[in-house]
Amino acid sequence: MGKMDIRNDENDGLEVLGEWKKMSKAKIAEAVKIYKGSKGIERTLADKKYSAGCQQYFETDDYSNGNTETAGYKFCCEMLDYCKWYNQTWFVVTMGMVILIIMISCIIGSCCCLCGGRGRGGKDSKEIESSEENDDYLICE
Repeated sequence: MGKMDIRNDENDGLEVLGEWKKMSKAKIAEAVKIYKGSKGIERTLADKKYSAGCQQYFETDDYSNGNTETAGYKFCCEMLDYCKWYNQTWFVVTMGMVILIIMISCIIGSCCCLCGGRGRGGKDSKEIESSEENDDYLICE
């Protein structure tokens, strides 16, 4: 078995995108059905073909305008899940920031609860003052 090149050439993507533009709705549905039934090397080759087309599809006006009736949308967004909102960079960055803020809040809250309003050694300030006064009497005696 020979080596399989998994890199996508821009020309491959343009060819695939050109094929997609010529497809009818029936052919699109048939292609989705074939893809879902494929396994092994067939699936790997299909993934390579579709990902090459998707790289070009995301630069088209159809994608920018949100046209959901195209083959590119069916293959890239519905079949391969490239367009899910939780797969997008802005969502990952936002969730990272939210987690960071929660962690910082927990650390600050823990510090405030453990140290707030207490003197040294966990004693209240009144207990510290009264113990200092008692210490003075013991020394003088």
